[in-house]
Amino acid sequence: HEWIKNNPPNHQGYWECYLKISPNCIPWIDIDQLTLDHVVARSKDSTKLTDQTNLAPACYPCNEMKASKDLEELRV
Repeated sequence: HEWIKNNPPNHQGYWECYLKISPNCIPWIDIDQLTLDHVVARSKDSTKLTDQTNLAPACYPCNEMKASKDLEELRV
């Protein structure tokens, strides 16, 4: 995947979950646990669908909890 090539894991082979919102958060994600979240939800701005800079590493529980909300909506 292009994003992984441009955003390699740390020296231990992990990415950090940028959300950390789920009680089941896996803060350090390996390649098998990695999901990429659209920071600006696809439903909010379809032009961001293929924008690599709109992707961030998230564990599955956090990505599922965020769903199609924006970060601002999560902080309310």
